Amino acid sequence: MKETFMDKSGVIYAGGGKILCKAPEDIVSCSVPEGVETIDRLAFSDCARLETVSLPNTLLRVGDSAFNSCTSLAELTIPESVSEIGENPFAGTETRVTVKSPHFKVVRGTIYTSDMKELVSCHSSRKTMRIPDTVEVIRPEAFRSVEGLRSVDIPSSVKSIGKYAFGWCKSLRHVYIPDSVREIGEYAFAYCDSLSLARLPEGLEEIRDSVFCLCCSLKEIEIPESVRKIGWYAWYDCEKVRELTIPEGVEEIYDHAFSGCGRLSKVSIPESMKLISYKAFFRCPALKEVSIPSASTVVEDGAFLKICHVTRAGEVLDIPEADLP
Repeated sequence: MKETFMDKSGVIYAGGGKILCKAPEDIVSCSVPEGVETIDRLAFSDCARLETVSLPNTLLRVGDSAFNSCTSLAELTIPESVSEIGENPFAGTETRVTVKSPHFKVVRGTIYTSDMKELVSCHSSRKTMRIPDTVEVIRPEAFRSVEGLRSVDIPSSVKSIGKYAFGWCKSLRHVYIPDSVREIGEYAFAYCDSLSLARLPEGLEEIRDSVFCLCCSLKEIEIPESVRKIGWYAWYDCEKVRELTIPEGVEEIYDHAFSGCGRLSKVSIPESMKLISYKAFFRCPALKEVSIPSASTVVEDGAFLKICHVTRAGEVLDIPEADLP
């Protein structure tokens, strides 16, 4: 356990004063002392009254979500000494960030690595975004809570989209993900209330957990033929989806993957399916009939509601219903 101490303003430090761990939520101003090397994860998170912060020239790292939801923080300068910026330290803010570090670059309020290959953090006032074609990685949480973002142009240079990258982008209407993308992290587009169309890349092998969780405006699901696994809560509570074709090649559907898709009435299951897991289609009351072609497909308890007539290789299955909720 880290040995900690508190200064007179209520800020907690550790590591002999090298780590700023946590500031009190009612703090208004903070001059971080020389000697501090790390602003810890969530250190100033939810400090809604925080107006000014000065950072020392000894600082090396700004941690994940360090200034999350600091809505009164108008501007901040990242000193030359900083070599590492964690997962979007400025999510939920409109802070104007100036970066003096040679390791990063700011273009129209968006922070990139200096070689422009990684997009670190997008400013929360953006309405549209054309990502430069130098970018290969959209880092975790890069666009998280950019609630006014309506459209984003992802170039074919991008290979990876991190977890929560576009989470809570409540105005994002559609997204076209190019075939160059091979990895999309958990919750990447979760809670995007306005998202009605999402084109996934061919070549993607796994739909990670909760990628489109609670995208309540999504009307269609197109699963690429390259996909082999659909993770937990992948399309949870996507209540406007009516039909679903799972392509040949998909082998596993995990817990709650399509649970809460209340209007889903037609599902096509492929011969390749090996596992339909617990509550995969739970809370899908419009789904009355499903035919599973392979006799070797494992269907776990509660995978479907009792009202759904499920057959496997022509044989009617009596599937025990899962407990609520």
